[in-house]
Amino acid sequence: MMETAMIRALLLLAPIALAGCASDRYAERQRAHDETKLARLLGDRVPGEPQSCLDSRMTNGSEPVGSQTILYFQGSTVYRNDLIGQCSGLRSDDIPVITSHSGRLCRGDMIRTVSRGAPNVTTGGCALGDFVPYRER
Repeated sequence: MMETAMIRALLLLAPIALAGCASDRYAERQRAHDETKLARLLGDRVPGEPQSCLDSRMTNGSEPVGSQTILYFQGSTVYRNDLIGQCSGLRSDDIPVITSHSGRLCRGDMIRTVSRGAPNVTTGGCALGDFVPYRER
């Protein structure tokens, strides 16, 4: 009787254990994808000294990489911003909304992501980190 109960318990727990393994593999694939995308967008540029702010009017686009990094483009320079916290909505192509009070993007400015399908639905939140310039050699 006790063996039957143990077998049933193991059979019930097996899918949970397998789901955890699948989740780990998915996360690892996402990390590899993000690293490849980051390497492609940064190319052979070299990092400079971090800055706490970036003039948002001088940027000509941005690109999220995963849920923790946003790249800002300014001429041939790419500014990497590793976010404080994770904005999970960035990975799912939601819209980032940045609250800035100075016309510049600065460390600590809040980002919230909103759903493209339901604009009033917030899907994530985080804050900007430092801006690291990557310049061509």
